[in-house]
Amino acid sequence: DPPERGLRRALIRYREALGGSEQARAYVEGRALSVETLRAYGCGFAPAGEWIGDPNGPQIVTPNTTPSGQLVNLDARNIGDGAQRRYDRLTGNPTALFNASAIAEGSGPVVFCEGPFDALSFIEAGHARTIALHNTSGVPWQALRGNASALVFAFDDDETGREDAVNRAREAVRRGYEAHILSEG
Repeated sequence: DPPERGLRRALIRYREALGGSEQARAYVEGRALSVETLRAYGCGFAPAGEWIGDPNGPQIVTPNTTPSGQLVNLDARNIGDGAQRRYDRLTGNPTALFNASAIAEGSGPVVFCEGPFDALSFIEAGHARTIALHNTSGVPWQALRGNASALVFAFDDDETGREDAVNRAREAVRRGYEAHILSEG
């Protein structure tokens, strides 16, 4: 398992590569995001063959942190043609949250999405308190206590995502939060 120091070294290298890659810029802008937003939120770019996981194609790299800020893993979104897998995560390391520090920062509702690119879309639209769970579970209830009164669940608009959003919202209400579900339908 790469220790946090190794993860940070890799992430620094990827963050430096992000600004100079036309391929990364084109992909990010094609998703209606800006490279500046990705850099501000700790993301980077691993050129083909440089991802510390399974080094296949070029990857946009996002950090996984705990609410206290500890870097515990890196996720990658393959942006190359013909990729066998769209997403990759370093094996052997725990899954944490993307943008977990947003829990303790600012005020207003906290938005939960499934993946980092969903969260980045909300952030780009002005909702800085958006967190990616990397799935539809793993809501950091303990960290939310005292840091948010309203939660928004904006999971994928498929059967599983809708059902899980309802379940998380019900759980939030049981825990004393105001809860909302955002769906495309």
